Amino acid sequence: MTDSAVVSPQSDLVSTNAVPPKKGRRRTMFALAFGYFIDQGEGQAMSVLFPTLQAMWGLSYTQLGIIGTIRNILQSVTAPFWGYVADKYSRKNVIIFGTGIWGIWTALVGFSQNYEQLLVLRAISGIGLGCLLPATFSLISDTYSPQKRGRALGTLGGIGVLGIVIGTFALSFVADESLWRWGFWGLGAFSILSGGLIWRLVEEPVRGAAEPELAGKITEESAAQYSVNLSDIVKVMQIPTIWVAIGQGLAGAVPWVVMQLYLITWLVNERGFVEQEATIAFAGIVIGTAISFIIGGVLGDWAEGRSPKYGRAVIGQISIISGIPLTYILFAQTAGWSLGAISALSFGTALLISWPG
Repeated sequence: MTDSAVVSPQSDLVSTNAVPPKKGRRRTMFALAFGYFIDQGEGQAMSVLFPTLQAMWGLSYTQLGIIGTIRNILQSVTAPFWGYVADKYSRKNVIIFGTGIWGIWTALVGFSQNYEQLLVLRAISGIGLGCLLPATFSLISDTYSPQKRGRALGTLGGIGVLGIVIGTFALSFVADESLWRWGFWGLGAFSILSGGLIWRLVEEPVRGAAEPELAGKITEESAAQYSVNLSDIVKVMQIPTIWVAIGQGLAGAVPWVVMQLYLITWLVNERGFVEQEATIAFAGIVIGTAISFIIGGVLGDWAEGRSPKYGRAVIGQISIISGIPLTYILFAQTAGWSLGAISALSFGTALLISWPG
């Protein structure tokens, strides 16, 4: 072998696309957070517009439940596919396609003339939006070091929950038979705008560039050698810990989806509050969740510094275990409680149970 055939370490570093500088990280976080903000606000649209749609088309609670969950179901089912695509190709382009271009389908929901059309368009919009979390979390992980990653992901989650708060508030102004379509047209337009911001502002680093072991060593060329294959997915799914994490995620997601859709109705029907009062209690849960995401990120970073192997897992388990008695009290022991007491309990429960997010 001649000397010319030897590739020096220096030549590998020429094409390295390192972690973006601080300004670049801020732009990336802003664009990705805006996309997540719109996605979460759009996800809350159905529950806010339930009374209007029910009055217009005479829908049953079963039909409302199907409309409310079809997007979440398809978003969850397609997320592994989008994760695979994001690992094979540009994550930035995947997000642009899923949020920017696919936002057109959200706008088209506003043109629905009946329940069937609304259901189909809502389902299609959910398929595209499944790309957001896998590609976004991957980009954030390669943009921030392990010491700052939890805080970054917590901030992203908190901004997403803020999207639920503002989305709920804004959509309440168009919860009318003559205005509800504008809610989806506006959400579709903002989704397309988020795609433009991601295209303009996001800097995509090399996969693994933020890992201390690979800093200054990994390149686009060398990273391509570790592109995911379908056989890798099969191997990963054989790891018991993965199934434990999936089970934990399902256990945590199902109650939150139910609360998003029906908590206000439950407070009105079972606890005797008027709708405006029930919204205040729901706001306590949403705001508590937003703060909880950030607290969980900070505590996770701290715990990993103390114990890289067990730190984050312990923090997550403390949060999950604390949610069991608090959720029981909220739904089984609050008959006759005042609005202030239920709102405070709702806030405190959400503040403690969302650290794993």
